[in-house]
Amino acid sequence: PAEARSRPADETREALLLAAQILRNHDWSFADVRRTWFYLDDILSWYDDFNRARNEVFKSFGLLNGSPKNVIPASTGIRGRNARGHRCTLDLIATHPLAGQEISVERLRNPLQNEAPEYGSSFSRGLSLATGHCRYFLVSGTASIDEVGNTVHPGDFDCQARRTLDNVESLLASGGAVFDDVCQATAFVKRPNDVERMQRILEQRGLQNLPMVCTIDDVCRDDLLVEIDATAAIPRPSGK
Repeated sequence: PAEARSRPADETREALLLAAQILRNHDWSFADVRRTWFYLDDILSWYDDFNRARNEVFKSFGLLNGSPKNVIPASTGIRGRNARGHRCTLDLIATHPLAGQEISVERLRNPLQNEAPEYGSSFSRGLSLATGHCRYFLVSGTASIDEVGNTVHPGDFDCQARRTLDNVESLLASGGAVFDDVCQATAFVKRPNDVERMQRILEQRGLQNLPMVCTIDDVCRDDLLVEIDATAAIPRPSGK
């Protein structure tokens, strides 16, 4: 609606409410959502407003009521423009089990980082989804952020990239996965000249074959130079 375009936070609310309505039209709900991606034009100028808007809507959906049954989605929030000039666009993955089967969902907890809601951002660091045939790992956008939510190594791309990879590796390990299980990853690099540095660091860690795409984008904090998200999968023996 035109009236929602004047303030980016209002557009965020409307986008989330529209996504929820689309889900309801198919007898799903936001409680079934496991992964979100938010693309925010000029992200650095209003990311705090975005977080407040998402928090408000997620509370209205019952996702932040403290119930262990309600798992907030893994998420990436990154700068992204679109042809219509909107300030906030999003896509998502939601899951339902097939008839007679189950999908178990667990939050991945990273010993190297605190939980994002502790500093006002409503997403899980990562989720594990187990079906009868496979276990999937949905790794949220991860950056050089420490155990209390502070940026580590501001201004130093190499150190930030290494810490980011450490954080992703630790998160995967908490669920029993490793980098070899990653089937898709994206590195959001703030400065174009750092893409080659990212590739060199991957080679130094033996990750030159990691299925990762590098793209140039602002990250959610001005002092963050790189962010990585990923999806991993491990086949499961039947019934385990």
